Amino acid sequence: MDVKLNINFKQFLDSIKLLPKNQLEKIKLEMLNITEKTDEEMENFRNLLLSGPVMDENQYQDYLERRNRYSVWDKE
Repeated sequence: MDVKLNINFKQFLDSIKLLPKNQLEKIKLEMLNITEKTDEEMENFRNLLLSGPVMDENQYQDYLERRNRYSVWDKE
């Protein structure tokens, strides 16, 4: 079941502050879980990027040459 609310952030915080202490603790734990997953996902993404293919010097020079050719071709 999805619930969508159209309230601003301050209203959202004010409503959370009205919750009993045990429910605030549950929200805190959930937020920590979300943050941890996000950090883990970012680390996985970072590792993916770092383990990807890398151009050597010859490939980079070839890229620069092609870029220049396309640039001239585009202006014609």
